[in-house]
Amino acid sequence: MDGIEFASNSAGIIIDDTAGNADTALQAGMVVKVQGTINSDNRTGIAGTIRYTPQLRGPVDATPSISGQSGTFTIFNQPVVVDATTTYNNTQGLTDITPLMIVEVSGFFDSTGLLHATRVIKTPPRAGFVMTGNATNVTPTTFSIGGITVNYAASTRTNFPIGGLTNGVLVRIKTGTLPSFGLVTATSVEALTGGVTNVNNGQQVRVEGLVSDMSGNRFDVAGQSVATTSTTIYEGGTLATLSNNDRIDAEGTINNGLLTATKVRITSAPDVVLQAQVTQINTTGGTVTVFGASGITIQLDRYALFEDQSNANLHSFGINTLSTLQYVSVAGKKNGPNTMTGTRLTRINPNTQISLTGALDSAALPTLVILGVRAETNFAGPFKDSNGNTITQVQFFDQATAGTIVKVDGTFSGSSITVTQAKIGS
Repeated sequence: MDGIEFASNSAGIIIDDTAGNADTALQAGMVVKVQGTINSDNRTGIAGTIRYTPQLRGPVDATPSISGQSGTFTIFNQPVVVDATTTYNNTQGLTDITPLMIVEVSGFFDSTGLLHATRVIKTPPRAGFVMTGNATNVTPTTFSIGGITVNYAASTRTNFPIGGLTNGVLVRIKTGTLPSFGLVTATSVEALTGGVTNVNNGQQVRVEGLVSDMSGNRFDVAGQSVATTSTTIYEGGTLATLSNNDRIDAEGTINNGLLTATKVRITSAPDVVLQAQVTQINTTGGTVTVFGASGITIQLDRYALFEDQSNANLHSFGINTLSTLQYVSVAGKKNGPNTMTGTRLTRINPNTQISLTGALDSAALPTLVILGVRAETNFAGPFKDSNGNTITQVQFFDQATAGTIVKVDGTFSGSSITVTQAKIGS
């Protein structure tokens, strides 16, 4: 987590308020709280406790809205945003999510209260639905979340303010029943104080999430107040480029509830997404090459997320357990003519169909070049514009200029992609 490899074999693992779980219950993309120690190398540590609680669990209200790698869906009228960094369990992404399907969501809230999913888990129907949001219309017995009225008169209450619940407090509720006529009865309500808890002044902490309430060198991350100084080290940007809703990892010391950051890592959205067969692996250098020996080289840094969704389904998976000729799905950032930094690598089952999304190096009918990989479009279509409308090949190339984001699907022959579909945008 955050580039630290924690030993978890002796940790107390709490999943959805239930203790005594094995670490195999933890899945890539889950937002967790870890208390433990970090070794002097700043790359390894020992976890004492690991706690995971989903932000949302319930039936999907309607068919998701999908645009390339991104999209939205709602549960209990609460919108969920997904993108190329979102991981999935037992699904093929948003296309596998249907109305009334029970789905669990882990993620981060932005400054407007919108939930950005880091993991979406399709679960079997079970008792215990979860909602998280800011309470509104608070009375001694009811409040609202996302247009749904919650009756909490007989609920178990945790971390409630001394004066009782008030408007704007972030709460997580559990209920055994679905809303009826816009009303649901909570079995438990927890007021989420946000930020790091149960730590002493001067203790080293890390927090990841979306920036909110930014003012000068101060801002909040996942409810934790953070301040930067003139000596704070930045990765992926600067204080001047930082803004609300940016995803960051801040680390430093905490005193009287304020985290003074020694380092801030800013995570930018992927601009390259691909699905292809592995042709070369350099475990020492941490690189994987796809699309032939001279294709795209992917540098996987210490923060990269690894997941195995192949039939092998290894829980402990990384570059050392990857082999050539296997297939992967990768998202990341372009950093050279035919190189990229991989922020997510997922092993998938063999598939003759490949895909590549990225900015065009060049386009000259009938050939597209993306990160040095040639894509030949000698076929009848379909060609799509950025709105998904079918256009002609000539119209497509009129819009496909250098720097334009293009997604191509097809097969790889060993030297180039034979395109079966091309689209402007992702």
